[in-house]
Formats: sequence, C-alpha cells, structure tokens
Amino acid sequence: MKSLRWVTTLVVPPNQDGVRLDRFIRRSFPHLAQARLEKLIRKGEVRVTPVDGQAGLVVLSGGGTRLRADQSVMFDSSALGDQIPPRLRLPISPDVTQAKVLHRTILFEDERVMVINKPAGVAVQGGSGIRHGSTVDACFPHCKLVHRLDREVGGVLLLAKDLEAAQELTEMFRLRRIRKLYLGVHVGRIAVDSVELNAPVGGRPASTRVSVTHRTQGQLEGLLFATELEPISGRKHQLRVHSSDALQSPLLGDRRYGRPIRKHPEWSKFQGIAPLFGDSLHLFARELVFPSLGRRCETEVTRVRAPLSGCMKRLWEAMGWPIA
Repeated sequence: MKSLRWVTTLVVPPNQDGVRLDRFIRRSFPHLAQARLEKLIRKGEVRVTPVDGQAGLVVLSGGGTRLRADQSVMFDSSALGDQIPPRLRLPISPDVTQAKVLHRTILFEDERVMVINKPAGVAVQGGSGIRHGSTVDACFPHCKLVHRLDREVGGVLLLAKDLEAAQELTEMFRLRRIRKLYLGVHVGRIAVDSVELNAPVGGRPASTRVSVTHRTQGQLEGLLFATELEPISGRKHQLRVHSSDALQSPLLGDRRYGRPIRKHPEWSKFQGIAPLFGDSLHLFARELVFPSLGRRCETEVTRVRAPLSGCMKRLWEAMGWPIA
C-alpha cells in the first residue's frame, strides 16, 4: 500500500449515512474536478476506516462506494497538486478520534454554513502547547473559521463552508448583524438585574449587555450569580475582562482574570459544591442568531442553541436553576 505524504481526513456525519464516496468528497471540496477525483480513487489514493470486521484501512477503487456514518475518509492531498491549499493539508497522523467526536457535535448544517457545539478544552486552531490534528480547523478542513471561542469555552461555533460564505459572515459580524449569547457564572454579588458595560478592552472601546438570571441562596447567598451575556463588540477576552474589571465579579474558574476559588475569603462555604466545577471556566456560548446567507434570504434568521453540558450543567442542576 502506497504511503501518504499528506492526508486530508473527513468524517461522515450521521445525516449522510449511505452517501456515495465521490459525492461526499465533492461536497467538502467542490473545487475538485470530478475527473481528477475519479482518477484519485482509481489509483487507490482514497482510504476509509473499516466496517463489518475489516482490518486496517480499506483502499477504495470506485467512487460509487457507499459510506457509513462515522467512517473516516482519508485521501492523499499531495497527489492533487495545487487543487488543495497547503493550509488544508494535514500531516499523516490526524486525530481521527477527535474528528469523530467533533462531527457528532454538529447542531446545524446547510449548503453554506455549519454550527457545532464545541466542547470546552478543544482549541479552535493551532498554537503553542496544542496537540496537532486535534483542533476544530484540523477536524473540519473543508470549513473556514469566521469567529473564535477561547479554548476553555464551550458552545456554539459558526463555520463557513466556502470562501464566499466566510466573506458574508465576516461582514455580518462587522456590522453586528450576528447575535451571540453566552451564559456565565460569576463570583461576587450584584444588586441590579441588568446593566450595559462600556469599558475599553485592550485599549479599544467595548460593550457588553449583562442580564442576571440566577442568584445563589442559603449558605452561598451573595457568593455566586449567573448571567446571560451579550457582547456588542468583539474584543479578545471581552466577556472575561468586563466581568473582572467592569462588573467586579470575575467568572468562576477564570485563572487569568480572576483568582482560584480556593483563595476566596469564604472558601469554606464553597467546599460542598467545589467538586462540581473544579478549575473549569464557567462561560458557555449558548446561542447564535444570524441572517440566512444570500440577498433573497437576508430577512430570514437562523437561531441555534447549544444544550448546557459539563461543569455548567452540573452547577445548574446542583443549584436547582431551571435550564431554559
């Protein structure tokens, strides 16, 4: 079996179970000519993960092969010359397991865009200390990033499936036509139910709308509260900086802009629930509302909401807070 110098890996999502091999690759890379793709398949450059007890990677020779959900399709992108840009080429050891996990988090998908529920702890793109092949952009090589979420933050992440869609969405973000809503848990006390924070972040103007949704009662009264946060501007770490500096109530678990909960002067009151949240950052991208792409659809909007999970869900349940 010929060794691959570069490999592009795609994972078949559940909603494409039974799709033809050639159609599946063309959906992800519409710029590839059908004749070039067929030649790639005939030469045995396309491989898939096994099913039904097969051992090792399976070499395919026919574009009409039907694929199963969760199968990984790998092909030698070096054989395509310039038809796949270098930034889309992954080394031979992509994290196939991670790709499967992320493809199961797809919340919404059409021909132009995709929305996933990014798990907390997964980086959007590569950087120092980040395992190669495990990032969102590596696991969705056919998509383009149009905004970011911090590695520690889980929730809705919008991806464009072609360059034109990426340009349209970038312009929508610039014009503030895309609404992002986050849920946060803060350490401290707040008297008002809502407030708009206007304070610079990184030397640039920034605005955030804050609505208090829950306050702790009983032994924890006055120590924690939950909010719905809507960033009007889009500065790096804006919600974390505004929570710590403007609101004077840092997000729970924010080791960069807050302090460890174990150093809180009333730490003894937290010990009963501390195992629920550990050191996790309690900030979650809950909802995205964005206009449909294309001039004919600009009055239509798409709303995608991610279900609470992880430390956020555990804390909500422990506090008895309803999850809308």
